[in-house]
Amino acid sequence: YPVPALFLGGLQKIASETIDVPVTGLTIPHHLLVTHLTAQRFGFLRKQAFQRIIILFPDHFWRCRTPFAVAVRDFQTALGLSRIDREVTAALLKNPLVSQSNLFSHEHGIQAVLPYVSHFWPQAKVVTLAIRNGVQAPSLDALTDVLKPFLGSDTLLVQSTDFSHYLSPEEAKKADQETLRVIACQDPALIWQLRQPRHLD
Repeated sequence: YPVPALFLGGLQKIASETIDVPVTGLTIPHHLLVTHLTAQRFGFLRKQAFQRIIILFPDHFWRCRTPFAVAVRDFQTALGLSRIDREVTAALLKNPLVSQSNLFSHEHGIQAVLPYVSHFWPQAKVVTLAIRNGVQAPSLDALTDVLKPFLGSDTLLVQSTDFSHYLSPEEAKKADQETLRVIACQDPALIWQLRQPRHLD
């Protein structure tokens, strides 16, 4: 998405308030239909000086050769340059579950999000991590073990995802309530009750 106007419109709609308590995790949508929501969520955190931003998103087009894939080149976005965190990327690539990929050039899970990262935190280094559909808990646990040493107060972990898909408004509301209940329970094991694409991608 090389056109700045796609993202500037969302930035013009963000609220003036910010969140004053430290935040290290964020879930955001990745469709340009709701780009104002993506801009607003990032905008709430704009006072935090993140040095690293790790973005997790689904491999929509089945281009991952392994359960996870990372980019190894910097991104020139519509709103500026985002530099890859080479230290974290190198650590991830030591794991056989992770491969490098060029899938990111056509992946809206990252392309709809990264310009806002470039805008709000041009100093931050990024890790873009695609997750293949069907990945199971042991693989995710292994990925978590690699990422844990790099998580801290100066790192923002972003889940780039959309929730209920292909449902009527009534069905979508019910599915989203089921998802919210799982999140509110704060028990990661309950996530496996959610289904793709009914609850999220």
